[in-house]
Amino acid sequence: MIHQPLACLLLLSTSCTLAAQYFVPDQLSARRMTRVTWLGESGEQSIAIEYGQPKWGENHEKFMQGQAPQYARLGTDAWTTLQSGVDLAFGNTKVPRGRWYLGAHRDEKQNWTLTLMAVDKIDRAGFGAGATIGIKPDLEVPMRLESTEQAVELLDIRLSSNKQAKENVTLSIAWGKYRLRGDLVADFDARKPKDAPE
Repeated sequence: MIHQPLACLLLLSTSCTLAAQYFVPDQLSARRMTRVTWLGESGEQSIAIEYGQPKWGENHEKFMQGQAPQYARLGTDAWTTLQSGVDLAFGNTKVPRGRWYLGAHRDEKQNWTLTLMAVDKIDRAGFGAGATIGIKPDLEVPMRLESTEQAVELLDIRLSSNKQAKENVTLSIAWGKYRLRGDLVADFDARKPKDAPE
């Protein structure tokens, strides 16, 4: 069931009059990683996301119920980072292999997208992990928003693949009672290694 805005993986944000803002909450937590790996003829290929785990709180629920367009960061501390050794496709949106900082965006129609910012561009600008203003995402890909009765206290991001077709990968983000999901296709080298058993 599609619910009102999800800050599922999001943090706090402010007025929509600014071009884009990303905020990091004042919480310390260990960083986690989720990964999908494929072993093909050309060797091991992987997609990984590393992120900090903020705790769900009242402020986040208020953010989710908001109506105005907003950008938000995912996770705590350093930027949530996608590292992919292969090209990706989220529907018609192509994401070249490499490193990307991740965030999320809710538009005026309450649709959610995953935002991707080129790491080198952000690092050269010196934005780092602090609050930054005026960052325009390089790419945005649609995500499906759902809500459930079961709450997740800590932000949980997962990559999972279909065992029948590992190039089909699902990205899921759970936080509080909200869930964001998106499907992508990874350009893995699907050829079996020559010495691999049948």
